[in-house]
Amino acid sequence: MNPPDGGFIEHRNPKMGRGTVMNPSMILIATADDGLANRLARALSGSGMARARSAKELWLKVRNETFDLVIIDRGLAPNASTVLRRRLMVSDHPPDVLELTEAGSPRTVESLPVDSDDDGIVAEVFAKIHQRQALGKTKLIGRSAALFRIAELILHAAPSTVTILIEGESGTGKELVARAIHANSRRSDGPLVPVNCAALAEGILESELFGHEKGAFTGAVARRKGVFELARGGTIFLDEIGELAPAIQVKLLRVLEEKEFMRVGGSESVRTDARIVAATNMNLARRVEEGKFRQDLFFRLCVVRIEIPPLRERPEDIEPLFWRFLRQILEEQGGELPRVSRSAIQKLETYSWPGNARQLRNFAESVAIMKASGEINVEDVEDYIVNHGYLNSRLPVLDRRREESVGLDLVWSALMALRHEVAALRRDLGLGGLAVPLREIRVDEEAGFEGTIPGTRLARPLPNMEEMEREMIESALREARGNRRHAAEQLGIGERTLYRKIQKYGLQEIR
Repeated sequence: MNPPDGGFIEHRNPKMGRGTVMNPSMILIATADDGLANRLARALSGSGMARARSAKELWLKVRNETFDLVIIDRGLAPNASTVLRRRLMVSDHPPDVLELTEAGSPRTVESLPVDSDDDGIVAEVFAKIHQRQALGKTKLIGRSAALFRIAELILHAAPSTVTILIEGESGTGKELVARAIHANSRRSDGPLVPVNCAALAEGILESELFGHEKGAFTGAVARRKGVFELARGGTIFLDEIGELAPAIQVKLLRVLEEKEFMRVGGSESVRTDARIVAATNMNLARRVEEGKFRQDLFFRLCVVRIEIPPLRERPEDIEPLFWRFLRQILEEQGGELPRVSRSAIQKLETYSWPGNARQLRNFAESVAIMKASGEINVEDVEDYIVNHGYLNSRLPVLDRRREESVGLDLVWSALMALRHEVAALRRDLGLGGLAVPLREIRVDEEAGFEGTIPGTRLARPLPNMEEMEREMIESALREARGNRRHAAEQLGIGERTLYRKIQKYGLQEIR
């Protein structure tokens, strides 16, 4: 059944009312039950449809044709929907998958009872297609309900001219959301000008935003336009807005209220027609309470608020993001997609990613180089977490592992914190950064500066990371009486990883 000519199809959606207009969508119905297939075809009339009568035919069709949604009858083949989702994840635009389950079976966000009435089926399918189209328009990658709500907010708020505040931890993709707002606004033909408010000194930032007149300060040899003039008819993205100095907060408030400003050193008001989208990784409401951010400016910025949850709160987005990053990296550098074990994906989804999507991309870049051929397995993920995870936080956000492994992360984090403090102390003393490893530092009040910290006493040299790792593994092996499986569980690592570490540190004899 093919969609009619004309480009758009009118769907009757019981949840959202009649006459909701959507782009035409291709739907594949996979079932051996002719009665069910005919019923779905009648209920979903108006969409382009195809049929697969077996698991083999299902796989052939999704390999050779493009679909927006695949509806799979659970009776077609055991775990067909799970396998399909996993295999299609590597494609550029994997279809959504909706599984029809037996009446009384446990529901998931991607399943629907086969005995649902026709209106219920249409509503569920409509919701899936609507979510897919919203994510497509905003170019957001993922499948979580939280991400879909963000996409809907973007599409609702983008056509207006109201100021939008984006909140989220570092690395969650605040600039991507800002770009999606601009791209879906009536100003998309105009410029999008990003400004990092934390990267520039107060005087430079003021000139960057508002421009300056000739002679306004030393070096101002000519008039210069700021971004509020350059972005006329477009959008200004003010990143790290919580870092604004009080004097600039006052000027920004005037721009928001009066749509005008003065250049630095100027005496004439300049009109502006730039929309402001701001972002912060801080809690601005708390900074208002602390007196560090103007309340009136906060309310002007927060007309529409978009909060991006950290990646650890939306694990459903980790796998699609990882595949997208991997594809992008390999397209830039060349190479073929490596295989990825299911256990590796599960480990990715249970790690908390303190650096969020930015850290996940860092991992993808690492394995794209190291695993150009072969398989990415759970040990690769574990090794990355051990070697890189602590770098993102002084107090690490832990992956959801056994409590016994928490101590190792905390000790490593404390060691790295001490390392940074020693480096800072050396810089204060005019010695540069940390010139020698921590294990080589000896404290002697009468010694010279080379490799020492004058005026401080330490009971013994600090261990390095490998020494601490060896001690933790040795302790776990002794506690487990040499049982490597139990020791690996206690440490929260894979047995293969533990075996390599035992070989590395010569701990084979521990019982």
